[in-house]
Amino acid sequence: MLYIKDKSVLKRLLLTIFTIIVIEVILGGGGRFLEVGPLSVRILIYLFIIPLTLILIILAKGIDKTTAFWTIAFSLSLILWSVIGFINNANPLLLFEDIKPLSFFYVLPFFSFVIRSKDDLDYIIKIIKLSTILMAIIYLIIILLLVFKIINFFTIYDIAKRSGEISFRNGILFFYKGFIYLCVGFFFCLLGKSKWDKFFAILLLVSIILTLTRGFILATITGIIFYLIFINKNKLIGLLTLGAFIIMVAIITPLYMETIGDKSESDIIRYIQFDQVLERTNWINFFIGDGFGNGVPIRPIHMEISYLEIFTKQGILGLLFWGGLFSHVTFLFFSLNRNKNAFSYATPFFLSVFVIYVQSATNPYLNNPIGLTMILISLTAINRIKNLEKKEHIL
Repeated sequence: MLYIKDKSVLKRLLLTIFTIIVIEVILGGGGRFLEVGPLSVRILIYLFIIPLTLILIILAKGIDKTTAFWTIAFSLSLILWSVIGFINNANPLLLFEDIKPLSFFYVLPFFSFVIRSKDDLDYIIKIIKLSTILMAIIYLIIILLLVFKIINFFTIYDIAKRSGEISFRNGILFFYKGFIYLCVGFFFCLLGKSKWDKFFAILLLVSIILTLTRGFILATITGIIFYLIFINKNKLIGLLTLGAFIIMVAIITPLYMETIGDKSESDIIRYIQFDQVLERTNWINFFIGDGFGNGVPIRPIHMEISYLEIFTKQGILGLLFWGGLFSHVTFLFFSLNRNKNAFSYATPFFLSVFVIYVQSATNPYLNNPIGLTMILISLTAINRIKNLEKKEHIL
């Protein structure tokens, strides 16, 4: 336990910092929009959180077992693959570029101090919903402003070019790195109990479709199917809904594929990466990888496919680490009592992790602060729900 005279002040401080983190990650995308000199606001927040978390750990005299296990496991993996990278003559700058986004993993202990009660869970769900709905509304407004030529296309294009956060599709519609959270927000609203939640779920789904990003749409569809088959309690309704959904997708897909246009160039780049990784794979790096700082000619730093980058730099052992994290979240989730509210509380958190893992097969989210933040929040939230269920403190 944390022994501080006025715990309410500390609690408000932690929730405020947590709110800033979540809003910045969701709306800030890759973090390049908000910069203070050479550093992004995200880095400044991170640099503030780490010493604060160390103080909290000292005052609390430790952290829970789940948080401790994954923090230690990650630290060991970071050391191991940094050493392997160094042995394989990795460029120090590239090695640092690999470590930098992964080091965001160290916010996990901070999350464990923030997420303590049912009220905390309610607050987190509210923040995620509001932030993702705001993102969807902003996106749809920008589209309308561009369609009706109220704002100049080149104004938005210049902003996009400078930040590197946005890429346009078909002239008006565009991709933004933070749009993965449209998928996350969709499930939180879809499974919400408010009369407005279903409306906002539809709003978010429309926004996802209008990104013209196959990965987002595939991840969302896969998440829906997984929910209907493995999570939904009413199997008959689930199967009927699934059947209707599959028929709808089959009808719409050809029209949609025509709309998004030719993606062959993007696909070719991914194929080349795969071939170059395969060419460099031997019986040693197949298991342990080439270490951080070592990529392939076409992508010397980061790759579009998270799992391919992990395999290249960390081998099968690295994939087992990230697979183990997902397996642990899955185990915690399905070990909850399906007949209690704990299970419904945890469901959108689990589906968020599921969606990010699926999406990471086409875009780099798993080993990036954008996706990693939601995975760590969900791990902490589901673990806390599990503990609250045992104590019967969750309604």
